[in-house]
Amino acid sequence: MTYQVLARKWRPNTFDEVVGQDYVVKALKGALDLEKLPHAFIFSGTRGTGKTTLARILAKAINCTSSKKNSEPCGKCDSCLSIKNGSTIDFQEVDAASRRGVEETKELLDSVPYLPTSSQYKIYLLDEVHMLSKESFNSLLKTLEEPPEHVIFLFATTEIDKVPPTVLSRCVQFNLSAMKAEIISDQLKLIFDNEKIKYDEGSLTKLSNLARGSMRDALTLSEKVISFSEGKITEKKVEELMGLPSTELIQSLLKSVIERDSNMLVQNIQEVKSNFYDPEQILIDLLSLMQEIALSQFNDKIDQSDFFIQPQHLQLIYDLGISNLEYFKLSPKPESLLTMTMLKMIAFLPESSKKKPLNSNKNKIDFNWPEDFSNLDLTKLTAQLLSHASMIELQDSEIHFGINQERLNVITESQTNEVEEALSALLKRKMKVTFKISDLTDNPFEFERIKSQQESKQAEDDLKEDSSLSEMLEKFDGKIKKVSKI
Repeated sequence: MTYQVLARKWRPNTFDEVVGQDYVVKALKGALDLEKLPHAFIFSGTRGTGKTTLARILAKAINCTSSKKNSEPCGKCDSCLSIKNGSTIDFQEVDAASRRGVEETKELLDSVPYLPTSSQYKIYLLDEVHMLSKESFNSLLKTLEEPPEHVIFLFATTEIDKVPPTVLSRCVQFNLSAMKAEIISDQLKLIFDNEKIKYDEGSLTKLSNLARGSMRDALTLSEKVISFSEGKITEKKVEELMGLPSTELIQSLLKSVIERDSNMLVQNIQEVKSNFYDPEQILIDLLSLMQEIALSQFNDKIDQSDFFIQPQHLQLIYDLGISNLEYFKLSPKPESLLTMTMLKMIAFLPESSKKKPLNSNKNKIDFNWPEDFSNLDLTKLTAQLLSHASMIELQDSEIHFGINQERLNVITESQTNEVEEALSALLKRKMKVTFKISDLTDNPFEFERIKSQQESKQAEDDLKEDSSLSEMLEKFDGKIKKVSKI
């Protein structure tokens, strides 16, 4: 027996078997049940979404003679079988891509006035109708606007924008959407189970994503994998046969960016080159992973420990990747473009990118003393006293500060309350503050003093490197005066 490919074997024969196009099916069944059929339909959408299949099912339902429900063809009567086998002259399916000339269109239209031989309607299905020439469309217009009562036109196209508006205005239009990966995955699971094909969940996900909204593409890819899978389709086997990078490689690439690890990045890029992976697909997969992480940052229940990055910085590297994606079609060396894109992400990613995730654990206080001291809303006197305090311990709702005896003696209860209110506002929780005697010097005052010294030293070094300034100092016997902000 001749082998029949899955895409043909599992082509739907009734509306109930169609998946992923619920609103179109509902509209068609409603028109059939109410017996209010337009004289022309046009189905548009990307490849493999069911345009021609729906047109054939509609043709069967219109002329079916034995169905108990108007909206479903029985698939067994002479009319249904003849349409399926292509043996009836009352249903003509034309490939407009190969018969696009005006003479061929006129020849087709010459048969329109004649009554159907054994059916209620004569049905003309023109596939890829956008391929017709301008003259062919013009010859269709009059017939399409006022066809005989016994004629129905069905058109299918992947490029609806190339169909003249004058034709579209004479048809009822149905736009078929690309199928969601989940729907494709469920359908593949149903087919594999019925065909006794072993698989794992990862392989279904990979095949569904590779199909890019096309059920036919998903089944065609499945045929290829089945032929080489030795009894079971696995995620690894799909990756190998399709030349796809592993999930681990994509994750490693993103980690190398987040951790600003150029050495790890170079190793990953080398793996991309040695395995001849598609650099553009690598970047697309990387952007998809970033999107998943961005969505997970709004969910406290999802562990993000492997990709700990601030949301604004994640958006930054995502934008850099998106902006470079369009250049792959122009680049003579896609591998080099991928490398430069990744290095660009590292170059623009701030060193502080790993500090604050969007969904940080509410039980964990992200507070850096003395750096966050300047964010406290305090009066001048209280701020001056607290600037000499060192944080000894930070608990869930308590902070213990250390300060010398002299300053501890002058801190009032109202100032302590002021500090508690300021910390509670900053940390978004009720905080209790206590002061103890301590000689620790890790306080905001010392932090600012050291920071000022470093800035002054850096400024002095920069001035010394200025050759023109050095000449002026030497000429006028001048000196650089150090000035401290503290």
